[in-house]
Amino acid sequence: LQCVRERAVEAAFLDICIHGCMDGVELGKKLKELNPQIVLIYTTGNAQYVDNAIDVEADFYLMKPLNAAELTFVVKKANELALQRNKRIFARTFGHFDLYIDGSPVMFRSAKAKELLALLVDREGGTVTTDQIIGTLWENRPNDEATQSLCSKIGKTLINEIKKYGSRGYYRVRKRHQTS
Repeated sequence: LQCVRERAVEAAFLDICIHGCMDGVELGKKLKELNPQIVLIYTTGNAQYVDNAIDVEADFYLMKPLNAAELTFVVKKANELALQRNKRIFARTFGHFDLYIDGSPVMFRSAKAKELLALLVDREGGTVTTDQIIGTLWENRPNDEATQSLCSKIGKTLINEIKKYGSRGYYRVRKRHQTS
């Protein structure tokens, strides 16, 4: 626990049957409290403990004895998961709208997809109807079937553009208000 308090730990291997003041499941819960992004990899020689690891949201579960191929695979997947979890997304909304992932700007091929994302960020996760999107992105176009089809296409374009950066499709938007 002290190590996780003092350092940025991305993953932990835990034996479910640790003997001492707490078992591996309790240790996993405490690690998740300290770092919700930590990847937990549980090991045990007894299959009856699988449910215990599931209760604490284990990312990976390995049965002993471990073999090199399984261990290599899990370490690779744990590293990929840790990288994905630790990506930081920042949206600049003052002046021009820009999106950054891990400090690098996201380049949109479609200006309308970028405008749609700006609208969604502005609404802070609230519901945005097709009519509202059309009214904002195409204020001078009629709200007809062709424009609704275009709106749907831009939505799909936005999803595809964001997927290139490893998106899984769900975001929580929090706005920070700056005071002068």
